[in-house]
Amino acid sequence: MNFSSRRPASPRTRALGVATIFACIAVVYLSGNDPLTKEQVEESLKHFGDYVATDAAKSGKEGHFTYGAIDIRGFLFNHYAAVKELRLEIKKQSILESVSWAIATPLMTVNRDPLSSRRLYYTFAEPLTIRKNGESAATITFSEPMQYGQLLANPNNTPSLIQNIKLPGSITITPTSAGATGDVLITYDANPTLKITSAQDTAERHAHYELHNIAVTSEKEKPLTAAGFKSELDETPGANGIIDGHYTLVIDDLKTDVTAQPCSAATDITYTGDQPLLKLAGFVAGSAQTTVAIKKLTLDCGEFGLSGEGNLARSPEDPLPSGQMMIKITEVNKLLASQLLNDQTRAILTQVLVKVTGQPIDSLVNVDLPLKREKNGTFYIGDVTFEEIATSIVSNMFIPAPDATQSEPSPEASPDEEEENDDANDKGAALDQDLDARMSAESANDEDILQDILPHPKRVLEEDE
Repeated sequence: MNFSSRRPASPRTRALGVATIFACIAVVYLSGNDPLTKEQVEESLKHFGDYVATDAAKSGKEGHFTYGAIDIRGFLFNHYAAVKELRLEIKKQSILESVSWAIATPLMTVNRDPLSSRRLYYTFAEPLTIRKNGESAATITFSEPMQYGQLLANPNNTPSLIQNIKLPGSITITPTSAGATGDVLITYDANPTLKITSAQDTAERHAHYELHNIAVTSEKEKPLTAAGFKSELDETPGANGIIDGHYTLVIDDLKTDVTAQPCSAATDITYTGDQPLLKLAGFVAGSAQTTVAIKKLTLDCGEFGLSGEGNLARSPEDPLPSGQMMIKITEVNKLLASQLLNDQTRAILTQVLVKVTGQPIDSLVNVDLPLKREKNGTFYIGDVTFEEIATSIVSNMFIPAPDATQSEPSPEASPDEEEENDDANDKGAALDQDLDARMSAESANDEDILQDILPHPKRVLEEDE
């Protein structure tokens, strides 16, 4: 057939063709999708609330998700639900403290994916408020609305909840607690990956987070940047339903300011039993034995570094982890001089290293710190117990600094000054003896004694003269 001899379509024909295409798209767009209902939104919110409670329980916490009224608004292509007064609260109870965090927003809208009736999008255009133990802590605002997607899928005949988060271009955190000042701005490359897939009938879960060119700036602190952040978490039910987990984290070119030496960090951990990362931090006994293999724990800052590996265990009979772990530090004094440590951390680490190695801090270059603890036993760093280290740290913290105003003679004191100091010391000794004598007198009145022996400072000066 010779297409070159065909006449071009008329404007009317082209317009009819375009209209037909749009009509077909509209049919596909709307077919099989009834208008969004309040019941569908409530079911979706219930699935999310169940996920929050279950996920929090895995790490020894309580999770609660509540919401207020649901209004169905709009029509056709702009059909959506408005959910008011949402609140997500996480509570953690431990031996040391009880802490609750709550995040809330006055309004969230819910839209359904036009191509899938089982996928919903939650949009947060209003600021989020953060409260700690009931007190205002911070407000989070977005450069554009944040979107959370939820899909109820059935891969491999396994009902699953697939969650995706679409972050805005930037996030601003404004502290609101008493005395707190200075906004914190977080930026990153567009379209970061935040995805969680969790099976509803089993404990299987997969999570993947990936962001690039992250920058955290504030009015009070030095800027923090990282070229990349990638985290993976996989949990699958093993024998007798016990969880087998694998967690990895990689952070590339982390800097505390624009001139600092960049650092890279990596973590590779496997575990069997309850999720260990938050459990160990909270000192909450799990429901079963948990074993953790730390395959890699590294911090490489070029001039200095840290690394660790070992095996730990938890059980309901012992609130603290047991096992062995080796921490290696390269170029100790370069680490201590770095901006990575604040003054308090630097002082504590210095005392620990001196106590454990028995060497002056300036003589240390590369140090191995073996950590070990038997079940229900004593915690050791090297051959030194944790109690000994803690006592040493506390003792050094509370040793008072020399008082520059004391009347102790200096090496350069003149003979006249030394004589005056000796006279003062003699008078002090005499006052002490007089005080002991008077306090031992049974007939003396306590108030009269204090007024007589400890006279007004002005009178003391007159007597010295």
